[in-house]
Amino acid sequence: MALNNYSLVRGDRSEQSDKRHGGGVCAYINTHWCTNFVIKHTSCTADVEILCVQCRPFYLPREISCVVFIVIYIPPSGDVNRAMEASVALDTQQTKPEAAIVITGDFNGASLHDALPTYVQYVSFNTRGRSCLDLLYSNIKDAYKTTSLPPIGRSDHTMIYCLPTYIRKLERQKPMIKTIRQWTEDAAEQLGGCFA
Repeated sequence: MALNNYSLVRGDRSEQSDKRHGGGVCAYINTHWCTNFVIKHTSCTADVEILCVQCRPFYLPREISCVVFIVIYIPPSGDVNRAMEASVALDTQQTKPEAAIVITGDFNGASLHDALPTYVQYVSFNTRGRSCLDLLYSNIKDAYKTTSLPPIGRSDHTMIYCLPTYIRKLERQKPMIKTIRQWTEDAAEQLGGCFA
């Protein structure tokens, strides 16, 4: 399905997933935010489907080098432990320590809290019926405020709208006052005499 002003990035389901029809994971990237993105990884097994996209938006705070989105689908019949191992192995924080990493998708009751204890989970509302199946994790604290939006098309999952609340490091730090001494001519002459 095409959405105006969004680029569709697909991780289609493969034969390795043991599923017969349809499926896969995808991400929509707002073209007003970013047009420079690359698919870093896709995998599809019976336990988990993963799509990893690295984005370099038009603007990022200086302390963030890029944004990495990892989209995950864990089927109800999938082995949660194997799925968690696969998603943690994909964690790119080791190779890109300055990257903002966002892990999102349909976890079907699984949690990354034990596997990635430093990540913050942002979804606190039901995303399908009376259950919170779709989650959003990030390696940056206080990065987002999430709200629910209606489903797209025939989906029975609500959309998660993320409003950025991140405050740049430059704005979080209080200004420092430094005292700078200027050299007098006498001090400069004395210093010059030491090297003569």
